[in-house]
Amino acid sequence: MNSAEIEKILAKIGREKKLCEIQKRLSQKVRKPFFDEKIETLEKQEKYWKKKLKRVSKIKEKQTILIPWTNILFANGFVNVDINGKYYSKSLKKSRKSFNYLKPLLYKLAADLEVVLYENSVVQITNLEELEKVVAFLEIKTILNHLSSLSIAQTRELSLLYKYISKGIPELCFPKSKSKYLEFLINSQVDQKRIIPIQEIFLRDEGNYIEDGFLFTIEGSNCLLIIWENINIDRATYVFTTSSQTYAEDIQNVFDLALAKIKNKRSHLHSDKDFWMKNIPLYKIVNHTNLFDWKTSLRY
Repeated sequence: MNSAEIEKILAKIGREKKLCEIQKRLSQKVRKPFFDEKIETLEKQEKYWKKKLKRVSKIKEKQTILIPWTNILFANGFVNVDINGKYYSKSLKKSRKSFNYLKPLLYKLAADLEVVLYENSVVQITNLEELEKVVAFLEIKTILNHLSSLSIAQTRELSLLYKYISKGIPELCFPKSKSKYLEFLINSQVDQKRIIPIQEIFLRDEGNYIEDGFLFTIEGSNCLLIIWENINIDRATYVFTTSSQTYAEDIQNVFDLALAKIKNKRSHLHSDKDFWMKNIPLYKIVNHTNLFDWKTSLRY
């Protein structure tokens, strides 16, 4: 029984009690004990239901809690929220079971979920926009993992990624503290083009690892520039020239190169510009010496 139903009972008791008191005043004295007894019974009922209402209200208030991502279990079409070993489900169309493998990415990136529980079910996720941002982020990471797993000879079709970035890049894709170089590129991005997230794989004898990055498109003097920027400013920036006519092919080839599993890929780009099997546009390498020199060197 919820608080609304209890309040209806209390209202009914209040009306009956008021009616009894009126009848008591109008009745003969011989009827007084009868009304006294009935009013006393109604007062006891009223006291009981008021206590119950107070208890239900307190329970309802205490059910708004913060849930860490370790306690969120993704499933196909819904999420399960683990609260003290008990699971509560919430429908979420874009949720996928595979997202659970990527949850460690969220522990430092995303805010905890604020969940409202009532009568053994999740009735509201107060910061639902946080969950939606997380799902958008995990969708992109999932497709990037798939594209990164392809062999060098396979084309990593950008069209598979475009539908997930059609409304822009979720802010969780960017580091919390953006470098001044990233800020400049974000602000310089050509409106009609998309910022494309990438995962750069480094093959090492001691173990492989991934660093995030982006492909930006900015205006050059008489051309378009595709900028390959790693979030690690110790990595050089690669600047590729392109045109409106060849842009689709060029951005695809640069994307393939960025995600390809090639040992010492950056070293090859510095010393052997013909190592890559596909055509890539003319490019140059710019180091992060200081912001002014870097910005000046980007432009052709």
